[in-house]
Amino acid sequence: MNKIVFWILIGILCIYVLIIGYVFFNQHNIVLSPSSDYHPPPKSFNIIQDFIQFGDDDSLHTWYVKNNKNNLTVLYFSGNAFNISHRLFHVDVFNKLKINAFMFDYKGYGLSTDLIKNKESFFESSVLAYDYMIDELGIDSDSIIFWGYSLGSPIASELASRNNSLGIILESPVISINKISEERFPYIPFSVINKFNFDINQHINQSKSSVLIIHSKDDDVIPFRHVSVFFDNIERNNKKLIEINGTHRLSSSESFPVYFENIQSYISDLTKKVN
Repeated sequence: MNKIVFWILIGILCIYVLIIGYVFFNQHNIVLSPSSDYHPPPKSFNIIQDFIQFGDDDSLHTWYVKNNKNNLTVLYFSGNAFNISHRLFHVDVFNKLKINAFMFDYKGYGLSTDLIKNKESFFESSVLAYDYMIDELGIDSDSIIFWGYSLGSPIASELASRNNSLGIILESPVISINKISEERFPYIPFSVINKFNFDINQHINQSKSSVLIIHSKDDDVIPFRHVSVFFDNIERNNKKLIEINGTHRLSSSESFPVYFENIQSYISDLTKKVN
């Protein structure tokens, strides 16, 4: 009887180790969903497509949405899935706001090349985009608004911790990948093996820029309580949290009037600072 119990425990342990091994070697597909499928935008959007060259033979795919002659420009950080050609909703928002925007595909996403090795690959991509805006497009750092969507939020916050920005918009922000995984899969030590352990708390208080956070109370990916605690821990007064409704992917469109009105108001206040 004892031998049977022993071998059952050994079998359970082997299965557990196999599960952890599977998660470790497949975390790229668990956390990320990049797509190389490119969908050209409508010509009416007046998007300027370009590539930032880096390394020996690699490039970062970019879109420049030019809506006015002012320098005030959004630097947009995408989420974990697809690529910028799937972000026409946000392009339409930029057009409605009549604001310039610079969008880019992370390494390994869309038409961008190079490999996604770990979270540093995303940080390196954001630096390339930011430097290009300043050095090649001639946009002053005091005129750049960082706009992070979902996984793009901790990436935007990391860049803001080391560089100047006019303001920060965090839309449906990922607060901590490890916290999400621990709540969903409490028996897997994901935090120990995670190469994509994005955590916005590590960077947000290293920036003094004002912060607008928009998050749904019904978000089915990132619980609202994560964002509420995060908001309370931001160590400055120039912050605002807007509650909307809807699922993670559709909340911005499902709550569009409230969503758009608050972003428009926030950008209007920032515009006064640079005019």
